[in-house]
Amino acid sequence: MEILSAALIGIMAGSLLLWRIPARACDQCEHCLTQARESEGRKKEDLHRKMHAWYGGERCPICAVDA
Repeated sequence: MEILSAALIGIMAGSLLLWRIPARACDQCEHCLTQARESEGRKKEDLHRKMHAWYGGERCPICAVDA
């Protein structure tokens, strides 16, 4: 009986710890959509910065498309 009680206490404690695990971000709320857009913008800016470093000039292939 003591082993069963200890096992149940362990299971209950483990289930309480599950609440502390962060859930994955949803893809429907405005907050998560804004974060996704900002992340995408940062990735594009980083790629643009790398392109300028690789090509070394004033115009990288990304700038040439905009011009």
